[in-house]
Amino acid sequence: MVRWLSKLSSQVFDRLQMGDLINLRQARKSRKRAEDSNKSEANRLKHGRTKADKRLAALTKQRQDSIVDGARLEPEED
Repeated sequence: MVRWLSKLSSQVFDRLQMGDLINLRQARKSRKRAEDSNKSEANRLKHGRTKADKRLAALTKQRQDSIVDGARLEPEED
């Protein structure tokens, strides 16, 4: 029991008082959700791009493509 109390999420542990009953299954799930949330946030910061960044990249590519297409010496054949 003491082992589980030490691993409870800080939110659950801060609300506990002497004599309070704890549902360990809910405490484990709460702790896992908090860990998963922290991990996913770190992955978003590490790998993700914002929607604005994606739009900017698409517009830049579109502009570059139109400049290259406009500078062609021969028209594109179908």
